[in-house]
Amino acid sequence: MERKNVGMRVPWYFLITIIIAGIVTGGIYLFTIQPSTSPKISVTGTVNITGGGHYTLISDNGTVYYPLNPEVIHFPPGTSVYWEAVPADSANLSSGIPVEILVITEYVPPLDTVRVNFTINGESAPVPPIATTPPRV
Repeated sequence: MERKNVGMRVPWYFLITIIIAGIVTGGIYLFTIQPSTSPKISVTGTVNITGGGHYTLISDNGTVYYPLNPEVIHFPPGTSVYWEAVPADSANLSSGIPVEILVITEYVPPLDTVRVNFTINGESAPVPPIATTPPRV
């Protein structure tokens, strides 16, 4: 005796329709979602300790940032640093803009922004020209 398949057959066009609908729905979802993170702040400035022993970071333009995770700061006061952070919520805004530090490192300015004054016997010497690389031909 021959065994018959009594299961339901799904037409191929029905499966293709379901796949295309899934791709369209997923695409719409991916292009309409909003980022869940706040914009990142990238700043250079100096480390400062307030009278209460709290760390603050002062940017080069004078903005004061209050890190909510000061345990990541391993630099003495006055050190020039570069940091990346995200804005955070805090009840105490008097110390500065509250931030969560993501990355902090010592900042060394590029050599082309550093000017060295040369002296000869206490007299100011002419500044030597900055060496430049010849253009590529």
